Amino acid sequence: GTNCGISGTYAFLVSKVPSLEPSSVLSEIPSLAPSQSIAPTLSPLPTQAPSSSAMPTPFVLLLPFGEEVGDITTPPTLDGSSIRFLLPIPMIFFGESITQGYQNANGHLSFDSDYSKYVSTVLPLQLEPPLVAVYWADTDTRSGGSDWNKLYARNSTDWSDLDRAASVVRAATGGDFEPTAAFVATWYWVMKTGGSSSSLYTFQVVLAFDEQQTWAILGYNELDYFSSSASSSVIGFNDRDAMYGFTVKEIDSVSDMEVLVEGTNCGISGTYAFLVSKVP
Repeated sequence: GTNCGISGTYAFLVSKVPSLEPSSVLSEIPSLAPSQSIAPTLSPLPTQAPSSSAMPTPFVLLLPFGEEVGDITTPPTLDGSSIRFLLPIPMIFFGESITQGYQNANGHLSFDSDYSKYVSTVLPLQLEPPLVAVYWADTDTRSGGSDWNKLYARNSTDWSDLDRAASVVRAATGGDFEPTAAFVATWYWVMKTGGSSSSLYTFQVVLAFDEQQTWAILGYNELDYFSSSASSSVIGFNDRDAMYGFTVKEIDSVSDMEVLVEGTNCGISGTYAFLVSKVP
């Protein structure tokens, strides 16, 4: 249940002294039984931003990030990548068992090796390795302060991380999913190549998985450089045989950016969940 649109999450104001009778201040917490009205399959991304009267829960990054939570920070780079992360358990990605991963500066995850391509293209893509294109765009992290233009990534088996990811999947599908591991990558206030500190963007991917299922949860926020200009970027997935991957969305305009940040398929603005383990 919930009283704020996020499964298992409740918010209460505890600072003000109420003027009402105590019994009328707080409403009853709703039933914890999951909704039966949620369809078991995911809806596609919206084609237009929701109206203000239908806005979903405001987006915050799904999971915490930074060195204080155990993230590895990739050194400043142009077209570079993180260290190789060995996953806690094998992850199934479109029927293939994956044991390692890389966070690449240009907005994607790769699994065979690091991946430096900065010119985005629609997916699936022949003769290219398995990829998660979280926000494939030409990015330069060689300049920046101590708290911006950063790449963070980590493995996680922390209960709070896994429970948070599971709640998003349950909200999207209405089904049960209990991941046993996750890989978390965050691009924090990163800068477009040739851009400036006034044009930054933030996004995150959580790969939550067990021995049978893998869910990719993508979150987007602060795509500020689109406020003045736009260039093509791609969000999607590539499998090894280029048979089952797909493009989620191409970002070619300011309106595309607005739809991405304000839309959802799981009830949280700017957040999208996709099952990427099964071969259709």
